[in-house]
Amino acid sequence: MTPLDPLAAIAFVAEKKIEEAIAEGKFENLPGTGKPLVLEDLSHLPAEMRMAYTILRNSSHLEDKIPPGALARTDDLLAYAPEERRACGKMRRLKLMLARLRKGEKIKPSNAAPAADASDTPYMEKLLEKL
Repeated sequence: MTPLDPLAAIAFVAEKKIEEAIAEGKFENLPGTGKPLVLEDLSHLPAEMRMAYTILRNSSHLEDKIPPGALARTDDLLAYAPEERRACGKMRRLKLMLARLRKGEKIKPSNAAPAADASDTPYMEKLLEKL
């Protein structure tokens, strides 16, 4: 007995669903039928960035005007995605604070007086609640 390939099973089910939809006429009279596809040329982007770029652009997270050649690395996308840039900054600060806590360093919240033992502060409790 040969083991079942889960991807082959998924492909089989998908193919059957597509065949059923074709038989029921669900693919007839779709918008754009008979017209050529308009494909965006992403050859100016490195291959590893194309999916991230497409997702951010389609979800309206990228600014409209990006100069040609401005995107050479994945990190360059953040320069044109303000919301994601802020979120990444917050994540970096959180990772730094957690690393300091693991090392046993005292952490001083930006709005607090002198740092106390971080493990027994209300600040630490709030931080752990948000995690």
